[in-house]
Amino acid sequence: MEKSEKLGFVQSPVGRFLELDDTPEKNAKLTVAFLGQGVGADYATGVMLEYKRRRDWIAQGMIHDALVSSLPKTWTPEEVYAFGKFMECETPRLPGFTCPVKMEVGPNWGTMYELEKQEDKIMMKTKDGWVPAKWEW
Repeated sequence: MEKSEKLGFVQSPVGRFLELDDTPEKNAKLTVAFLGQGVGADYATGVMLEYKRRRDWIAQGMIHDALVSSLPKTWTPEEVYAFGKFMECETPRLPGFTCPVKMEVGPNWGTMYELEKQEDKIMMKTKDGWVPAKWEW
């Protein structure tokens, strides 16, 4: 924070920068947001490039620091989970940096369920709690 205050800007590891020309309180909020969401977005962009390079897949969309994908309904929970876990890969854009992923699956934006691995089983969180992942949509 002190460095950003002295310089009058904050810079991300990939070189993007944001000028800080407001009150110290506002600049502090901007710095934290820029480094948190901004670096998350840089990382997600790097992962999108790695998906293209390694798997010849292009993301359907990116919202802030999240990637959106449409996958075949025939994929098993294990295939979907492995696809999503790829987002935790290290990229040339931010060497040495990885980020944990929170996965959600569903038939549409209005109906999404968290997906995670628990004791070697792929589970999804429903209104009834965590259950073995299975979709019928």
